[in-house]
Amino acid sequence: MPVIVLVTIALMNLTMAGFASVNANNAANYAARVGSVTQKGAGGAAYNAAMTSISHAPIGEYAVSVSGGGFPGAQINVQVNWTVPNYMGGLLGFLGGNIDGDFQGTG
Repeated sequence: MPVIVLVTIALMNLTMAGFASVNANNAANYAARVGSVTQKGAGGAAYNAAMTSISHAPIGEYAVSVSGGGFPGAQINVQVNWTVPNYMGGLLGFLGGNIDGDFQGTG
């Protein structure tokens, strides 16, 4: 029974990490598209688009950074970092394992 509980929680953790990763990638993609078609203030428009996109995400914490886009036709880079809590770390301590920290990634 304890193994089934650990496997279930591990699957939930990985699912949350995957969901947050997809949300971050979608937000970065959407922001880059908005920034690429905006004539003035492409960086600000891209940032606002990314924040709007991830504001609907129920899982995870996100941070957006935008660079470039100083003139029409310039390259714009959007990076969305995500973090989700790690629920396995505390439970693995009972079995002698150790996974510290949250799951993190970049979209």
